[in-house]
Amino acid sequence: RLPRFMVGMMISNYLNILHNSKKRDPKTLRGFAKNLLPEKYLPQYLAITDLMDNSTVVSMVGSVFGNHYPHNADSTTEVLFIHGTKANEMYSAKAAARLKKDYPAMRVIRCKGKAHCENACFHPERWYADVIGFLKSQSMKNNRIGPRCPVRFFFSPLT
Repeated sequence: RLPRFMVGMMISNYLNILHNSKKRDPKTLRGFAKNLLPEKYLPQYLAITDLMDNSTVVSMVGSVFGNHYPHNADSTTEVLFIHGTKANEMYSAKAAARLKKDYPAMRVIRCKGKAHCENACFHPERWYADVIGFLKSQSMKNNRIGPRCPVRFFFSPLT
């Protein structure tokens, strides 16, 4: 858990990015192509941000850095937590360790030497294989088929 003021700073930063993306601010959009995703995904990113609201950002940041992750699931809930190890990802590792206490069945995938969501953004076939592998293992384990597995996903919001 980060100190409250740091969580507030992160929320403020991501809200600023969200609001500027919705306004199609040129500087923010240049940063998107440089730091977040390949430019070819800009239309999809903008479509998603247009649907997001402030509560999405608060929940996303809070799920990793605050105490806002769901407590209504029981300890058998299957959780997949994917994070990188580059830059500020040490906070994601700490969040994963904290979540593991509440969700002992949680599976953590650490993408060594990668920034947050680097596989999802730049190597989607690797990310897809990890997620599908997890879903299939949970479906088989729970004797279920398809997308109705009791699975929760937590993604670190760092970029």
